Amino acid sequence: MKCYYSVRLVVPAAIEEEWRQWMLREHIPALAGLPWFSGAHLYKIESPAHDAVEYIVMYEPNSMEALDTYFKSDECTQLRAEFTQRYGNNVTISREIWLEQ
Repeated sequence: MKCYYSVRLVVPAAIEEEWRQWMLREHIPALAGLPWFSGAHLYKIESPAHDAVEYIVMYEPNSMEALDTYFKSDECTQLRAEFTQRYGNNVTISREIWLEQ
């Protein structure tokens, strides 16, 4: 069964461009380049909010088992800590796992 790891992010408009460039150049390639993933895509959500923008990153794990292995890995802990250190509570994050039916 195909699955996706979805990370929804609410980013303050004041840091959007710097954040987006960092995500595209560093964070997303670092995570998507791990052996448990086959790719990732960044999507911007169009909404009427003026003080923040919303994005979704859809990561493509190789399998549900691969995603579980990632969640238990040191790489997961390190990538999340790096994100938190860089953006703290400025970016709101929610995560979901989508299962293709």
